[in-house]
This record gives sequence, C-alpha cells and structure tokens, in this order.
Amino acid sequence: MQLGALTGQGPSKEKDPLVVPIYLLFFFIFIIRTKEIKCDELRLVAFNNMAAAHSNLNNWEECVESCCQVLKHDDKNVKALFRRAKAYRHLSLHELARTDLIKTQELMGGKDKAVEKELKLLEKDEKSSDRAFFQKMQKAMKKDAELKKRK
Repeated sequence: MQLGALTGQGPSKEKDPLVVPIYLLFFFIFIIRTKEIKCDELRLVAFNNMAAAHSNLNNWEECVESCCQVLKHDDKNVKALFRRAKAYRHLSLHELARTDLIKTQELMGGKDKAVEKELKLLEKDEKSSDRAFFQKMQKAMKKDAELKKRK
C-alpha cells in the first residue's frame, strides 16, 4: 500500500477502510485533550478563587496551599504568586514573600502599585519583627545577668 492510497490520492483509486477510523480516532483524541485542558484551566481558576477566599478570611496557611496548587501547574500565574506572597508576609515568612513579590514584578514587566505596596508592607513587617526579636533578646540577657548576680 502506498501513501497516496491512504489519502485517496495517487495511483490507487480505492480508499483504505482504516483511513476514516484513523481520522476519527485523531479527532476524538483532540476533543478529549481539549476538554482535559479546559478542565485543568477551570481547576486553576477554582484554586485561585479559593486562595482569594482564604486570603479574605485571613486563613493564610490554606491560602498558601491553594496558591501552591495553582503554581504547581502554572509557575507564572501572577495572581497566585501575589496572593502567596501576601500570605507568606502574614505568616512572617519574609524571605519567601520577597521572592514571590520579585518574581511577580518581573512577570508583570515592571512596577505595579499593588506589588510596590506589598513590598513596603513587607519591609515594615521585617523591621517590626527585627525590633521585637532584639527586645526579646535584651530581656533574656537582662534576666541572665540578674541570675548570675544572685549566684
């Protein structure tokens, strides 16, 4: 059998009975794959919406989990990156928040007001965390010095 015979062109005028089923098979594979892609897209939208809801309810751990589900399949999803950065900031995971915010900024191709605002809030939170840490450390050092004096 020649290639021309499969396509209905060429020296043989008879069509192979398998040609139509093969076309149908490819058509059905295309339809199924298209539906899978649409399902994946809907799943990502659903996880992104769940992340937004968790963020509004201040459920930061759940927000991170939902965003990670989105980013597992689409690592350039700026909404998920931004929401996860915000959640990381609220969980005092400042380095992770900064990484996500910088990546969001890069993907957006420049400065964005919301990202800039979140970066400023992150800096403020980092300073207050550092201040609180040093105050605790000073208290511990004073207690330690007092205990040594008593002995």
